[in-house]
Amino acid sequence: MKIVIGQVNPIIGNFEYNFKLIQDAYKKGLEVNADLVVLPEMVVTGYPPKDLLERDNFCKRAFKYNELIVDLTKDIPILFGSIQENDKVGRKIYNVGILAKNRKIIGCARKILLPYYDVFDETRYFEPGDSPFFINIANKNILITICEDLWGLGKEGYLYGKNPIKDALCKNKDKQKIDLAINISASPYHYMKFNQRKEIFSNITKEFKFDLLYVNCVGANDELIFDGASFFMTSMGELRYLASFFEEDISYLDTDIISFESHSLNENFDVTELMYKALVFGLKEYGKKTNFNGAVLGLSGGIDSSLTACIACDAFGSDNVMGLIMNSPYNSKESLEDALELSKNLNIRSVIIPIEPLMKSYDESLADIFKGYKKDVTEENLQARIRGNLLMAVSNKFGKLLLSTGNKSEMAVGYTTLYGDLAGGLAVISDVYKEDVYKIARWINSKKKVIPERVFIKKPSAELRPGQYDQEKLPPYEILDKILKLFIEEAKSINEIISYGFDRNTVTEVVSMVIKNEYKRRQAPPTLKVTGKAFGYGRRYPIAMRPKLEDI
Repeated sequence: MKIVIGQVNPIIGNFEYNFKLIQDAYKKGLEVNADLVVLPEMVVTGYPPKDLLERDNFCKRAFKYNELIVDLTKDIPILFGSIQENDKVGRKIYNVGILAKNRKIIGCARKILLPYYDVFDETRYFEPGDSPFFINIANKNILITICEDLWGLGKEGYLYGKNPIKDALCKNKDKQKIDLAINISASPYHYMKFNQRKEIFSNITKEFKFDLLYVNCVGANDELIFDGASFFMTSMGELRYLASFFEEDISYLDTDIISFESHSLNENFDVTELMYKALVFGLKEYGKKTNFNGAVLGLSGGIDSSLTACIACDAFGSDNVMGLIMNSPYNSKESLEDALELSKNLNIRSVIIPIEPLMKSYDESLADIFKGYKKDVTEENLQARIRGNLLMAVSNKFGKLLLSTGNKSEMAVGYTTLYGDLAGGLAVISDVYKEDVYKIARWINSKKKVIPERVFIKKPSAELRPGQYDQEKLPPYEILDKILKLFIEEAKSINEIISYGFDRNTVTEVVSMVIKNEYKRRQAPPTLKVTGKAFGYGRRYPIAMRPKLEDI
């Protein structure tokens, strides 16, 4: 069976642009005389449109473009993801895969399993489908599914209590076996996602003995990064074709002759390299889709800002990145030297703006009201907020995207300053734990040494007062990160975390900090999601709460 796979990058709400992507994929199908052209889930609207789906005009535009896509079809069928009106009781729209040929809709798959966990909220918008959809093309009995209709089976049905594949086999009128399942998807990336997909789908294909074509979108929208990596898998659970990661890829595939020899496959990916590419791609996409072609960030001479600068240069080009070095009396000479060396190695424009005069001005302005009070964290935070104001001013003046440089470990425990280092349009690495920051930075230097070696070996410090180091208030990062991963990503309780061999007081202190600092994270810039559970709309905890720690 000859199939054109349209792994494309739709833009949410840009119907004209998305239509052109679909049109180009269909033209490719006509050129090669394909049996079928396949595009991803909700390619017409872009994914996820969120509450745009509650706007009647938005939905009507989508319905109109469904018709335009159907009208362009000839005798080669096309399968594309969109929304469809529900004229019965329930939510007003379905998430659908529309199959069209010769200017007619010849079938429609309605998504049955609607995810409602993590970043997904599909039960908010969609009415679930109730019946699987079969079609016969090129003498193959094909089951068309949408994302979770297969992915959800990897959770052993505990989320839904139903199995669309088993339902499909029961409702197959001709009692024919399924030759091919097609899954159109909008599946966001995280660092273990590809391996999870491969394992889940391999188990499914072997259990039900059908080949599988998985077609994913590529791109990034707000926090979510879509990696593409569409593939064809045999009924033995073996990959025979794998599309590009983080690139649009309109490709042609003949499922009858495909073999390991006809397509080179590399399934053994460096997870660190892939995470870096995801961050670069996510930032580049965010800039493109929010009309920023350059970035500004603060350069402290530390590992976090160094990594963020590398990502920015690869996303926007060095000529479009500006670094502000805003040294205070508490910044070491070495930090200034490291920031300047990094700027030189990356070939970015760096500007030194000493903040001591501004610090003195604040002290003078607050002298009367602060009279009788000792200096404390208030004055430390003022330094961060002075820097935040300077960065925002440069961002406004030059129209560059301000990048927040804090990592996930700091974000989790609140080791960050509201309206200071949290200022920004995007928090690029705030879903990257501190230990992973070092791993990614080491990977960068293994390709080309750009980050000064001293950045890797000096003790992490905010340098807001003399002799300050992160470990005064925090456990060592190799301990902190492990506790945070267990609590945030695996939802382990305090006692469960302690059972892994961690000190009770340390665990209790860390969990307390995570809970107390929800208000900061709620006001932070959006982050690029690269782990299984990122801070943002996929993790929703109240701010005003006082639970007993043992109840969490």
